[in-house]
Amino acid sequence: MAERSRRPSSELGSDPASSPPPAKKPRTTSGDYGESGESSVEPKSLGEPGTTTPPPVTSSVGSEHTEPRGADQTGGQPDERPSAPSPVPGPSGITEAEGDVIVVPLPPLSLLPKSGSGETSAGQLEPGIAGAFTVQASLMGESTHYQELSLIGNGAYGTVYKAKDPASGQVVALKKVRVPITDDGLPTSTLREIAALKQLDQFEHPHIVKLLDVCQGLSTEDERSETVNRGLTLWLVFEHVERDLASFMASCPPPGIPGNKIKQMSREILLGVDFLHSHRIVHRDLKPQNLLVTSQGRIKIADFGLAKIYDFEMRLTSVVVTLWYRSPEVLLGCAYATPVDIWSVGCILAELSRLEPLFPGTSEGDQLDRIFQVIGTPSQQEWPEDVSLGWTAFPHRQPVPLRSVIPDLPDPGLDLIQKILKFNQRSRLTAAQALNHRYFTAESS
Repeated sequence: MAERSRRPSSELGSDPASSPPPAKKPRTTSGDYGESGESSVEPKSLGEPGTTTPPPVTSSVGSEHTEPRGADQTGGQPDERPSAPSPVPGPSGITEAEGDVIVVPLPPLSLLPKSGSGETSAGQLEPGIAGAFTVQASLMGESTHYQELSLIGNGAYGTVYKAKDPASGQVVALKKVRVPITDDGLPTSTLREIAALKQLDQFEHPHIVKLLDVCQGLSTEDERSETVNRGLTLWLVFEHVERDLASFMASCPPPGIPGNKIKQMSREILLGVDFLHSHRIVHRDLKPQNLLVTSQGRIKIADFGLAKIYDFEMRLTSVVVTLWYRSPEVLLGCAYATPVDIWSVGCILAELSRLEPLFPGTSEGDQLDRIFQVIGTPSQQEWPEDVSLGWTAFPHRQPVPLRSVIPDLPDPGLDLIQKILKFNQRSRLTAAQALNHRYFTAESS
């Protein structure tokens, strides 16, 4: 029998030191954060002059291939009627000075700084606090500023701050990420991706975190150098939700999360995933840390659809992205599409019941072997060709009853997970099919 393959996992490292978020942009439209919807604002144009923002259905993230949305779906997905978008003015430049913001006009975003240039379309960078330099352009809406409240955390996808709009009192989450700069400036594909995501706000889906705005800018002289050499800093402005699912599970006292709550949360995750997939958006990294829990105990999906931005950010940091919720095709380096998210949902559903990860692997090889210990090793005929790990690297294993690893979930829930955790991604349920599963549709006993 072949010896099991093991790969050393990357060392955990801290995200590069990050400066506090620059003062930036609010909106004249006031919106409530949390469960209530906010008036959506659709950008006029985010690309080269004359280009128009694509409709959300054309936003393709991760892979062009996506599973079709189910023709009929029970489970009571809320009615999501788009509201009429409001026109917005062009971008503005913002410079930081003693905690306040000075708004100066900026030309079109196509004239953002090019590689090797120390200037922006606004001209020379304006001095700010203690010799720092800040230039921003709002990519989405009208200009004002935010006050930093606290650092939420650092991660592979950027640094997140809790902040407040002092004019309205609204609390938001500011995520700082970096994007590459080409010879032609900010890639139009990045702008298109952001614009398509912003348009999702018009649906006001209850299980999707709202991307309120995006701005670009420099916070310190340090970041000015970084922008020239490594990329442009973007600030993604999201609605703020107090906690994520990981902290929610960690705070649950014995005997754990009640069965009806597990079912409710699982259904809400699937409703959000189905919505993303219907708009050709593949999340790619669903995990408890990216699922937010409101004060009313409702799920909202975060960190979706910004693959191009996040890929660049991850190359600039040593923080390791967890493998625990990754599907076999991703671990093997195969082509993938929407089923990668369904696999992650199955892992999360199991964790809601177990209150511990189902497959806590330490490397790609270890992660795959832990998966095969539960679902069994696929046959050699099922194994994809030209992948990073060969079929002979793993011992042959038989599948085990899910009841032995998820003892407290009722039979319908186990059946749902079994239909999701399939090695062949084409054999997995879609989100719409999962919502029609008897785990959700049968009357509670």
